Amino acid sequence: MPDAGRSHGKTGRRRPPILVVDDEPTIAEMTRRHIALKIPGVEILVCTDAEVALQVVAASDIAVLLCDLRMPVHEGTEILAEAHRRNPDIVSILVTGYATKEALLDAVNVGHVWRVIEKPWHAAALCDCVAEALEVHRKRAAARPGAPAAKPRIRIPAPPPTPAPAARRTVRIVVPKPGARTAPPPPDPPRAAPGARPTFAPPVKPPRVAARYTGLQMIGQGGLGAIYRAHDSLLDLPVVLKLISEPFARDPKVVEGLVAEARDAVQLSHPNIVRLHTLERQGGLVYLVMEFIDGATLRRILTHSGRLPVEAVLAVADACAAALTYAHGHGVHHLDLKPDNLMIDSKHVLRIIDFGLGSLAALAKPDEEDVVGTPFYMSPEQARGGRPGPAMDIYSLGVTLHELLTGSMPDHAGDTMPDHTCDYRPISASELDPDVQAVLNRSFAQNPADRFGSAAALAAALRQASGTPPPRG
Repeated sequence: MPDAGRSHGKTGRRRPPILVVDDEPTIAEMTRRHIALKIPGVEILVCTDAEVALQVVAASDIAVLLCDLRMPVHEGTEILAEAHRRNPDIVSILVTGYATKEALLDAVNVGHVWRVIEKPWHAAALCDCVAEALEVHRKRAAARPGAPAAKPRIRIPAPPPTPAPAARRTVRIVVPKPGARTAPPPPDPPRAAPGARPTFAPPVKPPRVAARYTGLQMIGQGGLGAIYRAHDSLLDLPVVLKLISEPFARDPKVVEGLVAEARDAVQLSHPNIVRLHTLERQGGLVYLVMEFIDGATLRRILTHSGRLPVEAVLAVADACAAALTYAHGHGVHHLDLKPDNLMIDSKHVLRIIDFGLGSLAALAKPDEEDVVGTPFYMSPEQARGGRPGPAMDIYSLGVTLHELLTGSMPDHAGDTMPDHTCDYRPISASELDPDVQAVLNRSFAQNPADRFGSAAALAAALRQASGTPPPRG
């Protein structure tokens, strides 16, 4: 068994390890190396065989499981379900590059998945997620009476070595407190150094885009392709280019849908919305040109702070309500609201990313059975493929506000769910004030008609429940 270090607490008990399950040895080993660099002292096991993985979760006390979805012989859902059955305290993370609606909902519901990470992932985001998962496991284990008996261990052959990834820059996040004057948050994610290689992607030459966009630098990977920072020499300002991968750019249906999405989104102009400038088609290339924002996402801030001060959450609710009211009035819906898509810019203004483009991921997978959005933040009707509407965004905003207030997702109101239905039934945390709980529970009610009629009504009710009047002006 590969030994990435053993950690012992004050009692001398060994901390349960992390298990990485992926049938691609290179990806599995690269995942292990990234985690080992970021979280030293924790044991990390790697399985590239699904049958061996089932044996490991049955015989070992695992703290965090990172599991691929599509594998030969056994699907990831089977491994996730067995892991939870053997150890209810385990924190499972689904890592996948493609999933149908049925497969993803099965993994979330049957496999008791805590978080979903899309491939290709960003190394910093992956490690932050694993660090948070370890803390969740610690709390779960501490809340359970009695200590688990030691289980026999299974020896796993070490995967072939791969080159170590480049070290990433450490970023310090400062969470603004009510009334405090702080330095602007650092950029998120850290920009790649010149010549650095993105995770799981071979080095590529910058695309030959329109001459006005110069100095292209890859800063990430999106659902449809690479993301670049560039300089718009015509307007003399920085921009972000979201390049559509070649297979999708050649698909007339994808391009047609993309044009329709962009046509609506480009008309949005609001101080709390990141602006889409245009959609460009240069030869065989198709790419979106968006406003560049220097700041930090609320996901990164949550990772470093655990949760936000109440006044800061209320300010987020107010800003989101203003943006949603404006966009819904123009018939545009976000469909993927979550802390990852909420950014605090260098002037401490909340900006919503990808507004009006929340269904872009579905354009690459036109099958109506594919999921549009992110599990846990999606309303039941959105998971069932219902027609977009304001109630979907209100549901997602409610779940997001709960996570900002408590540092965790709402609890399930049940463990089983009907097939092909996202019957999530979340309930707010008991640690919250009862009036605040009632507001959040209404925001993510199962029936859309039972939710608030608008995001502004939700924000106002949350302020009233918390006993905090709206800011003057």
